[in-house]
Amino acid sequence: VLECGDLTVINGACNPYAVVTLSYGKTRAKEVKKTAVRKKTICPQFDETFSFYIDSKGQNQERNLYAFEDFMAGELSVSLFHDDSKVSREVLGNIFKGAFLGEVKIPIHDLDISRPHKA
Repeated sequence: VLECGDLTVINGACNPYAVVTLSYGKTRAKEVKKTAVRKKTICPQFDETFSFYIDSKGQNQERNLYAFEDFMAGELSVSLFHDDSKVSREVLGNIFKGAFLGEVKIPIHDLDISRPHKA
C-alpha cells in the first residue's frame, strides 16, 4: 500500500489507515492486515508492504494445484478508514474503529505483480 490522495475530511481532519484483506478458496478464507494511522492528512504516504500466508490443505502436488486455483479465484481488497479514537471510544463504545472512507476490490487473477496497481 503506497499512498492515497484527496481523501474526505471528517470533523476537520483526516487520520486515515488502510485495511488489506485477502480472501480466497471455497470457504473464502480471509487474512487481514492493517497499516499504521497517518495523522492529519488527506494524502497519506503509507509505503507499507504486507505478506500473506496461503494455507495449502494438502500433502501432494495435486492438492496444491487446487489450492492455487482457489487462490487465483480470490480477491484482494483495500479499505480506507478515518481513525477517530475519541468518537470510537466515547460515542460508539469501541464497536467501530473509525469512519469508512472507501474500498477497492481487486480480483487476484487481474493483479499484475510486476507493477503497481492504481485504483
